[in-house]
Amino acid sequence: MRENHWKDFLLYTIEGGDDIWGTHVHGKGVSIVSWRDRGFTGVSPGGCNTWAASAADVA
Repeated sequence: MRENHWKDFLLYTIEGGDDIWGTHVHGKGVSIVSWRDRGFTGVSPGGCNTWAASAADVA
């Protein structure tokens, strides 16, 4: 994926949060983007371990 496409995708997510899906179970846009970016740029799946994250990181 091109970097500009990735940034556009993240901006779209920040603006909509979980309202995009209408489920309201995925959290705020900023939180979703933080985890997506960790997963996309991380070197291992361990970078997305929500079980070990602080409460502020999953709010």
